[in-house]
Amino acid sequence: MRGNGNGFRTLAEKAYFFLLPTSGQRTRYVQKHKKMFRSLGKNVFWQPRALPSDPELISIGNNVRLASNVSFINHDAIGAMFNVAGYSQKKFDSYIGCIEVGDNVLIGSGTRIMPNVRIGSDVVIAAGSIVTKDIPNGQVWGGGASPLYR
Repeated sequence: MRGNGNGFRTLAEKAYFFLLPTSGQRTRYVQKHKKMFRSLGKNVFWQPRALPSDPELISIGNNVRLASNVSFINHDAIGAMFNVAGYSQKKFDSYIGCIEVGDNVLIGSGTRIMPNVRIGSDVVIAAGSIVTKDIPNGQVWGGGASPLYR
């Protein structure tokens, strides 16, 4: 989707995706357009209405379930804000990073996954979590990305 040189097409595709009425239709759309991701495994269920802004920085394994309102945050805007606002003579870089999701993962509703995070295999992330660091294989995490069960 990104990098095609046609901003309207991207906006139109995102609006179309948002308006798909069922998670089954969104899942089929994501599978059909899997090349937009760095990698996308088999048997991925996509409930969120929004597509990630930078899907080419996201790898998703097999048997992954994404509940509603899961967000993949691959970059920040603070560097651009500081540079435009003229807070300093220093030039601030943007922070951009990849996200990897292993196999057999359930990500609960409203979870935010931040840049440069690897979620291992056989992981459950509770609803409303903010994932700011790597999650090892075989764990259940929640809240501010801390282990609930090992």
